[in-house]
Amino acid sequence: MTRGVDVTGVEKLKGAVVIGTQRFVEGLKRREKKLSREQPQRKVFARLVPVAAIIKIVETEKQERWADFRDRHGDWGRDLVLWLARQRSGLTVVELAEKVGGVDDKSAGKAVQRMEARMKQRRALRSVAKRCLNKMSDVGI
Repeated sequence: MTRGVDVTGVEKLKGAVVIGTQRFVEGLKRREKKLSREQPQRKVFARLVPVAAIIKIVETEKQERWADFRDRHGDWGRDLVLWLARQRSGLTVVELAEKVGGVDDKSAGKAVQRMEARMKQRRALRSVAKRCLNKMSDVGI
């Protein structure tokens, strides 16, 4: 302990959370390879995916443009984008609602919950989500 701070606990947190603008996070992702090997979460930065990239992946999977399914009642595409973005973008629900447009933060949160429930019930939807996650990893976004 140093001045009341558990140094080992602080070291564990170092690199676990990134707070800042998308531009700041992108800068960290570019420098990810330069980070110390002692920093166990150094690869976390490389995993953050921009919402625009997630939208493109879902568009490809659905074979439909985002503008065409984003506001369609009952379509799972928007909910999938929000769910994937919660998993891999590092953004809060409020930030996601702003990024996708046309939805408030409470609706975005409900959409993420709805997608979770749908995936538990529907194997096909789980497969789509898994393919999208794999595409994010394969592309190295």
